[in-house]
Amino acid sequence: EKRLDDMKTQLSLSDDQVTKLKDQQTANREQMKTIKHDKTLDEATKKQKRMDLKKSSEEQSNSV
Repeated sequence: EKRLDDMKTQLSLSDDQVTKLKDQQTANREQMKTIKHDKTLDEATKKQKRMDLKKSSEEQSNSV
């Protein structure tokens, strides 16, 4: 929450942009939990999926 407030101030984000970022963060957290608790994946696959998700979330954040 504080991080988003800082970003809003430093980057002059609109309320709509902040809302989109919050929604993205929530979705990403849920996806991370899903990956973490997926018993069908080995650790290497989980690590790769987490890295892919992180890259994707950075791209989404930059597009807002």
